[in-house]
Amino acid sequence: MNLKRFRLLAFIALMLWALSSNAQISVASFQLLENDMTANTAGTMKEDQNGSTCALIKVVTSETGFNFDVGMLGVTATEQHTGEIWVYVPEKVRFITIAHQQLGTLRQYALPQQVASGRTYEMRLTTGKVRTIVEDAQTDQFVVFHVLPADAILEFDGEPLALDTDGSASCFKPFGKYNYRIERADYHTEVGMISIGAEKATVDVTLKPKFGWLTVDSEVDGGDADVYVDGRNYGNLPLKALQLGSGNHTLKIIKPLYKTYQQSVKITDNDTLHVNAALKSNYRNYTISGDDDADIYVNQEYKGHGTWTGPLVSGSYRIELRRESHRTSTRSVTVKANDANMDGTITLPAPTPIYGTLKITSSPIDAVVAIDGKEVGKTPLLVKEVLIGKRTITLSKPGYRTETVSATVEERRSSDVNVTMRNIVSVRFKSNVPSATLSIDGKYIGLMPCSVDLSCTDHEVSMSADNFLTRTETVNISESASEINWELTPNRIAVTLTSNQNEAVYYVDDKKVGEGRQVPVEISYGEHVIKAVYYDKTKVETVNITEDAYYTVNFSFHNKSFYDNHVKSTAFYVGVLYQPFNLMGVGAMAGCYIKKFNFECSFIAPYHITEITNYNYNYTYNYDVWRVDCKIGYGIPCGRMLRVTPRIGVTTCPTPDIDFGSPLCSLTPSVQLSYVYKKLCISIAPEYYISLTSPNDIPDNLEDGTKGFNLQLGLSVIF
Repeated sequence: MNLKRFRLLAFIALMLWALSSNAQISVASFQLLENDMTANTAGTMKEDQNGSTCALIKVVTSETGFNFDVGMLGVTATEQHTGEIWVYVPEKVRFITIAHQQLGTLRQYALPQQVASGRTYEMRLTTGKVRTIVEDAQTDQFVVFHVLPADAILEFDGEPLALDTDGSASCFKPFGKYNYRIERADYHTEVGMISIGAEKATVDVTLKPKFGWLTVDSEVDGGDADVYVDGRNYGNLPLKALQLGSGNHTLKIIKPLYKTYQQSVKITDNDTLHVNAALKSNYRNYTISGDDDADIYVNQEYKGHGTWTGPLVSGSYRIELRRESHRTSTRSVTVKANDANMDGTITLPAPTPIYGTLKITSSPIDAVVAIDGKEVGKTPLLVKEVLIGKRTITLSKPGYRTETVSATVEERRSSDVNVTMRNIVSVRFKSNVPSATLSIDGKYIGLMPCSVDLSCTDHEVSMSADNFLTRTETVNISESASEINWELTPNRIAVTLTSNQNEAVYYVDDKKVGEGRQVPVEISYGEHVIKAVYYDKTKVETVNITEDAYYTVNFSFHNKSFYDNHVKSTAFYVGVLYQPFNLMGVGAMAGCYIKKFNFECSFIAPYHITEITNYNYNYTYNYDVWRVDCKIGYGIPCGRMLRVTPRIGVTTCPTPDIDFGSPLCSLTPSVQLSYVYKKLCISIAPEYYISLTSPNDIPDNLEDGTKGFNLQLGLSVIF
C-alpha cells in the first residue's frame, strides 16, 4: 500500500466515524397506552391551532436536548419530565423527526399507527455513540426485502419501494440505520428498523392477516334461509368460508316459518369460525274447511277454495269463509308453534245464503223462465229465495226470439222484471258477390248466401266485399219477409302514376305496383297512400279516390347527383385535435360511426409542463400532463354535409409517479358539430368536464385541467 492510498483510506475512515457518531438515535418501541388519560385530562390536556385535542407522545429517554418535528402540522408543545419528554402533536400525524446536537438526527420515522385525538402513546428511544472502524473504502450496500403478500405497500427510508410480482424488492443504500413500513388492507402493519453495513441485509416479512372466515350451516333445509352479517345479506344457507375482518360481528338468519336466529360472533386472525345454527320452528300445520264452494281467507289473504292445508306461524288470525251472495263465516284463532295440545284442524260453519224475491212477467205470457241457466217456471212468475246480486234471466217461447235480461236482487226486497218478446222470421240474404260478408245490427253473421232468424222490427243490414263499395241500409223485417238480394258496386278506378325519372318505383299502400316514367294502376275507392322511390329518396302522396273521377299522381325528383350524401351513417376516421383551453395542447383521434352510433378515442399532449410539489416528501418536479378521452355518441345528420353528435365520455389524466392515489378522472358531456365534404371533416366540440375523482394533496393547477368548460377542434380523414 503506497502513501497516497493510505492517506485516502484514513480520510474515508475518519469521515465514516464522524457520521456514525452523529446518527445514534433509534426507536426501540412505540405503543398506545390504553389506560393512560393524560392527553384527555384537564390540566395536562392541550389543543392544537384548530382547537382540537392533541395526541400525547411520551418519549422515554435518559438524554435531554431533543428537538421534534412532525412536518407542516407542527408540534404543539414539549415538556421535560423525569426520564421522559412529553410531546404534544395534532391528530393523524404519521411521521416524526427527532434531532439532537450530539446524537444526530432520526429523520421521518414512520409511526406504526396514526395518532388519535386525546390518546396517549409511549415511544422508547435508544441512544449512544458507536465508533466505526473502517478497513476499506466501502460505504454502501444492498438491502433486500421479501414480503408476503406480494401486493403489499413498502415504504423504506420514508419513500415508497415497489415490490415485484413475487413480493421482492431491493435498493442500494449508504451504511446506517433505516426505518421501514409494510402495510396492506386487511393485514396488520409491520414497522421496523434495519442496519446496513458491509454485508448485504435481508428482511423477510410475512404480514399477519386481520381477518378470518365464517362458515354457517344448519340441520334444517336452508334453501330459503337468508343469512345476514352486520345487516348485509350474503345469500342462503349453507354459508361457506365468508371472509370477515377480525373482531365482533352480528350474525342473523331469517327463514320463513322459523324464529329469527341472531348471534354475536368473534372472528380471529387467520382462523375459521364454524357456526351450526339451531333454527327453531315457529309454525304449525292446519287444515281449514267448512264449505266446498267457499273461498278461504286468513287475515284478508286468499288461501284456497273449499279446503286448505298449510302452515301458520305463531300469532292471532281471523279466518273467513266467503261465498258470493252469502254471509261470511268467521272465526278468530291463536296459533302457538309446537303446541302438541292444539288441534291441527279448523272447521267453520258454512256461509249463510242471503235471499230476495223476483216478480217476472212477459208479453206474451207462458214464456219459460230460467235464472242463471236454471229453469224455474213460466210467466207470470213470483220466485222467492233468489240469491242476492246480479242475476241473468232468460225467457224463451216457440215462434219468438229468446230474450235475455239482467236484474239486481236485493235482500228482503222484491224486484220486478217485465219483458216484451219479439216475433222471429227466417230471412235469406243473397248478393251478386258470393264472397261478400253480412253484418246485422253491428254483429258479423257470415258469407253470402246465408239465412238468419230475425225479429219483426227494424235492423241495420251491412254487406261488404273486397274491391266493392260497402252497402248499409236499415231494413224493416215483417212476418212476410223471406229473401233480400242486394247488388254491390265495384269500387276500383284507373289511376296513372308518373315521374320525371325512368328509375322511379311506385307503391300503393306499401305494395309495389310498377316502375318507370308512367305506370297505370287500378285503385279501390277510399283513401290510399301512394309512394314513389328514386334511389334513396322517397316522396309520398295521400289521395282520396271517389266515384266518377280520373286521377293522375305526378312525382318530380332531382337527378341522382343532387342527392349525393357526404354524411355517412357508417364510416371510419382518423385525424388531429387542438385544445385551446384547459391543458392546452394537440393530439390525435380515431373513431367510427356504426349505423349513426359514434365511438371515439383521443390522446392530447400538452404544450406546457405542469409543476408539481409533493409536501409529504418535500420535493418539486415538472410533469407532462397528457390525457386520454373515450367517448360514445349518436350522430344526427342535418342535411347532406352537416352532422350533430351528442356524446358522453370519460377523460383520464394520469397523476405523476408520486402516490396521489387514483388518477384524475372526469365525466365529459359534449356536442360535436361536423362539416363533411367527401373524405374530409372539420369539427368543433364544446365540452364540460365533471370531476369524478380528486386525490388528496393533488396540486390545483393539475386538478383544474380536468374540470370545467373546454373546446376541441378537429380535422379528420374519412375512410
